[in-house]
Amino acid sequence: DPSVPSNNSYNQNFRGTSAAAPVISGAAAVVSSAFPYMGGKQLADVLFSTADKNYAGFSKYMIQREGGIQVEGGGYEESHKNQFLFFGSADGYGKDWTDTEKRAVVQAEMGGAYTCSSEGVVCVDVTYADVFGQGLLNLANAVKGPGYFDANRLSSGDFVNIRSMCRNMTALGATISVRSNPKRKTLTPTSG
Repeated sequence: DPSVPSNNSYNQNFRGTSAAAPVISGAAAVVSSAFPYMGGKQLADVLFSTADKNYAGFSKYMIQREGGIQVEGGGYEESHKNQFLFFGSADGYGKDWTDTEKRAVVQAEMGGAYTCSSEGVVCVDVTYADVFGQGLLNLANAVKGPGYFDANRLSSGDFVNIRSMCRNMTALGATISVRSNPKRKTLTPTSG
């Protein structure tokens, strides 16, 4: 139960790639069970193309606090680094931050005397894509099938798999047509 405090440091520190790998692997397994004829690249395209990229409800900043470091002889040294990520407006969701606004956030989070230039404080201007990459996993969308296939990721052998996949989908009653987007070099399956 995640709401119950635990002394198990592994559970408290389950984040980053250690958390992402099993979550994404499990999602890929679920999508693979829904579409058993897809190969690894196609499964990745399904997860990428159905990821949620709507960050409208997200905070306009994020704090990454460096975890405690275990020291020789036992015990932990407390973190001295607090990284503030300020999401800019380049991707349409953040905002253009002034130095005064950044200082106000740092002071509200850490106390009155701290600023972006204080020791142990790092302020970085980022976009949501810088932090979240392709977006956030949306398994409900992924099990419905691909949003698009990225032609840049395909090799000549993949075309055989795509033909086979289209035959399998057609056998299940789907009508497949392909819409090309030359700007993105993607193929978007549409059903009718």
